Amino acid sequence: MFNFLPWWTCPLCVLIFSASSGGFCWYQKGKIDQSAMDQYRAQVSLAQAQFEKKYIELKDKQLQITQNSEKKHEANISSVRSYYSKLLQQRSTSSGGEVPSIPSSPGSIDEIPTDALPLAGQCAETTQQLIDLQDWVSNQEEAE
Repeated sequence: MFNFLPWWTCPLCVLIFSASSGGFCWYQKGKIDQSAMDQYRAQVSLAQAQFEKKYIELKDKQLQITQNSEKKHEANISSVRSYYSKLLQQRSTSSGGEVPSIPSSPGSIDEIPTDALPLAGQCAETTQQLIDLQDWVSNQEEAE
């Protein structure tokens, strides 16, 4: 049957068969690599979606904490200011409206000097701001 073909056709057929089967295998390997890459891309996109969801939830929670802290801070500062304004009014009404020329020294260690009340109010506000800031930081850390 193969007597009429030249001698080089048989090795040529073997070479063509091996090249085509090698090409087919290379093509299949490429498909497998592409499949693995597609699976990896799907995993990455899923992880990214989960991260974005977690980030949005954390951002919303931190925003809520900030808003609550702002309201609490405003209320605390308002109460400190009203307390010290009442003390200043009591001090000014008890002195009869007179302005002392020289501040008197306190009679004991526990007494507040007459000119120190505004400074005490400022210190109380600053202290309250620091306390509120520390509360805000600890709440933000707990949110993470």
